[in-house]
Amino acid sequence: MSEDRGGAASVPKEGWQPGRQGRRRAAVWIVALAGIAVAGAVAAAGPAPARNPQASATGEVRRVDAQQGTVALRHGEIKDLGLPAATLVYHAAPALLRDIRPGDKVRFTATRQDGGYVVTAIDKSVLP
Repeated sequence: MSEDRGGAASVPKEGWQPGRQGRRRAAVWIVALAGIAVAGAVAAAGPAPARNPQASATGEVRRVDAQQGTVALRHGEIKDLGLPAATLVYHAAPALLRDIRPGDKVRFTATRQDGGYVVTAIDKSVLP
């Protein structure tokens, strides 16, 4: 007779392999745990940075070349673009620069594109 082990099914030790159901259950657990690990890593990383962050700032126009579509602006720190206070040359549509002159105080919106900075809006009527 076989020995009673408290209701537990006896499993042969040598040559034992889980059945199809056991392998499937193990695979489900592995996938679930991997999903939890990935979700935790994504949550720990925080929100994804914007691809082309955009920011508004104020500054003073130093140089304008409407034909080339560039404007040099002296401005304070622009945290959303990771820029320190500086004078930088920005690209801009020539139409945006039509009424802009050196010395103008302006409010502008800029974004980072293709490794450079682009002014997408500029207005001198907002500032004295």
